[in-house]
Amino acid sequence: MAGLSRVRQPGRFLAGLLRARHRTLESPATISRPLSAGSNIISAFEKMTVTQYLLAVVLAISGGRLTIDKGLIDGVRLGDSGQLCYSLTVNQGEKKLIQMVECEVLEVDDHTAVVKMLGPANAQKGFFVQLAIPIERTSPASLTAIGRKRLDEGRLDLALTYFRRVKAALPDDPLVESLIAEAQKRQREQAEEREQKQIQNSLAEAEKRIAAEQFDQALAVLQGVLKVAPENPEALTLKGTATQQIERRRTMILVRGGTVHIGVDPREARLYNQQPRYRAELNSFWIDRRASNLLGYSYPEAEKYCQERGKRVPTEFELEIAARQNGFRVSENAEWTASWYLPYPGNQMREDEYGEKYRVVRGPGDIRTRSFLLPTERAVDTSFRCACDQ
Repeated sequence: MAGLSRVRQPGRFLAGLLRARHRTLESPATISRPLSAGSNIISAFEKMTVTQYLLAVVLAISGGRLTIDKGLIDGVRLGDSGQLCYSLTVNQGEKKLIQMVECEVLEVDDHTAVVKMLGPANAQKGFFVQLAIPIERTSPASLTAIGRKRLDEGRLDLALTYFRRVKAALPDDPLVESLIAEAQKRQREQAEEREQKQIQNSLAEAEKRIAAEQFDQALAVLQGVLKVAPENPEALTLKGTATQQIERRRTMILVRGGTVHIGVDPREARLYNQQPRYRAELNSFWIDRRASNLLGYSYPEAEKYCQERGKRVPTEFELEIAARQNGFRVSENAEWTASWYLPYPGNQMREDEYGEKYRVVRGPGDIRTRSFLLPTERAVDTSFRCACDQ
């Protein structure tokens, strides 16, 4: 039968190194019918045992075992036998393969295999292993079957490798096209799943960084998330938190809460409303290092300014305690507070202005100095600063 070659003498080798690694069974036109036609193609390949030579390059050597660059997709199977060879240049540059020792395939995956030398030989990388492969192993039907198996296993890159090998032989086959499309669809789904998992891991890492007050590191993680998912709401929220905390540390100081002393001892007080000295409990809070340069604001205007920035006007007690902290800058102007003008606990002196009519103003200079203004008043020498809870 024209075009077919049966291997009758396994010991014979190819006369030229690169001469027909894969002998073609039939012309491309003969096998170009759709794979889905099935029986005609299978009968052309599987009703006869036709063998082709396969030359595999030795990639690595470990003891008597050789890793070669051919695998299942090339028709290699467990238990196959072959010969270790090397190329020798003879007269007029002709290359011949020289037999060294017999080999047997011990392990095989899709693209590589491990063969064992069945005798002593000085094997080297770049040598060859020549295998006799039944040609039906690389038929479109066989390659499609293995590709389907890889598809079912979720090994989509490998599945596509098989299907594309078939497509090269059958470029117009609808079944192959559908299998390639299915593998690519699953690849996209897997990529999306991996991306979502990476995003969740990154968000968890950012939360840990924020909890540890490592805000710059948190921002770096979140920027990576927002590159691939710019509208992710959790990432945007965490970014806002980290950015806010960084800004707070630049412009504000943190005052730790606990038991504090408020007021002035009667023997030292210059004004009756500064006394007596007493203990109070305060929660931790942040407060601006400096008072605003905005003078002449009413209390509602100062309150609105702070609220627009996610903050609030501090109480008079917060302002007094904060003034004792490093980094606090005492203003040359009086400052609004959120406190109503009321007597300190234990102060027996009566004053008509006490009550929820006037807001306390502290300062200027000595932050312990208490005065009061109607909330709607705009005193030209009164400023304010903002605070917020920790």
